[in-house]
Amino acid sequence: MMMIPRRRNEFDLFDDFFKGDDFFPARRETSIMKTDIKEKKDRYVIEIDLPGYEKENINLELKDGYLEVTASVEKEENKEEEKFVHKERFYGHCSRNFYVGDQITEEDIHA
Repeated sequence: MMMIPRRRNEFDLFDDFFKGDDFFPARRETSIMKTDIKEKKDRYVIEIDLPGYEKENINLELKDGYLEVTASVEKEENKEEEKFVHKERFYGHCSRNFYVGDQITEEDIHA
């Protein structure tokens, strides 16, 4: 869970957050990184589900007004005696970008 301070003039864009393709492109990462964004009195809270990912393999980077969340997980070794009939778990690298404004600094973001 990340908390980003809410500055009214900068975050009015969240009113249209779910309308544009810029925020939720039709990519596989979107279905992997299920995200909820909550508006609080003085901040926004971004909650991202990343089951199977270790905390040390999740990274945040703030660049040019965008918060990028990346995560990676190593593929489990498939034992010879096992054969998958159906598999939905994702292994590898995924990322999402969120526009948070140009006046936000890394000190403003808590994860």
